[in-house]
Amino acid sequence: MLNRKGFTLIEVIVSIALIGLIAIAFLPALANHFKWIVDTRTKITQSAFQSQLEVEKNTNIIKERISELTLGGKLDSSKYASLGITKKIDKIKLFEAKYPITTFPNRIYTNAYQVESKLNASRKFVSWIGDKRLPELVVPEIRVDSLSFLKEGAQASGNFEYANYPALKIKSLSNMFKNPENSFNRYRHDWYVSNPGFIIPVPDAAYIDEDFDMGRIYPSFPEDYNPIPIVSELASSYAYVSATERTIEGYLANSHMQQDNPGRHIAYTITPFAKSLKKGNISTILPLYVYGPKNTTNLVLHLDASVISLEDTNSIERESDILYLKNWKNTRSNLKTPNTSFN
Repeated sequence: MLNRKGFTLIEVIVSIALIGLIAIAFLPALANHFKWIVDTRTKITQSAFQSQLEVEKNTNIIKERISELTLGGKLDSSKYASLGITKKIDKIKLFEAKYPITTFPNRIYTNAYQVESKLNASRKFVSWIGDKRLPELVVPEIRVDSLSFLKEGAQASGNFEYANYPALKIKSLSNMFKNPENSFNRYRHDWYVSNPGFIIPVPDAAYIDEDFDMGRIYPSFPEDYNPIPIVSELASSYAYVSATERTIEGYLANSHMQQDNPGRHIAYTITPFAKSLKKGNISTILPLYVYGPKNTTNLVLHLDASVISLEDTNSIERESDILYLKNWKNTRSNLKTPNTSFN
């Protein structure tokens, strides 16, 4: 093989010619692209930001002028041009056909000032500024009145029950007591189960130190709760009382949840929603306690210190700072039969 140590003159000339052809073909394209990048920055981006800044400044000035109207000021039409206002649009009526003012007398039709700032001969920024703030959207209000156990269809009075009581249900009773402008659309039930470790039914707030006891002895909502995945047996009912009032019942009859979670608290919330889709305030109430033991076969006596209630004045006697237990209820009587059990 011939050992070549360099280019021949012909190879050098051909290489230079090829480089020249490549330069002629690509350099103009690269130059045009660079010029386009520069023009984009200087002629489009900078002017666009400048126009946007001008619109924002004028918008803030107009807002200040509009706010002065409530103080006796006046937005002088002779100054429209200096503020970039091209015209005033009277009474913008959105969704007028569906929500006429005859049916919704509290509707407010706002006027608007159109502000423009030209970007170039064919493009401009346009902004509409309302002359009044729209009223806050109203929402219905619902209050949870009670949360109770149902045993064989009858309402139980206590705030705790055995988890394995046959066909045990939980019933919520709520009342929608405000329905401004007939705004009610729907409501949502939510059920929660507490984290393990809280084994005492939650008494009324009058009997505990909420700041000290909640989250330590009793589960604090919502921090110490998790949503219950409802897979079946959930129902609710809705009753019309008047134009501004409804009664709402919710039922939780999920035996799987009850059997798998003895020693847990069950909390309930209800949330109203307006026709505007605005969410109302969430309402809740003291939780119920579902307790064990898991196996109650042939259970005869069950004395559970965790369910001794300070509210039971027939069983508790207070002398100064000392509490005495006069009667200790055998909670076995809460069961239907002595042979109800599961593992």
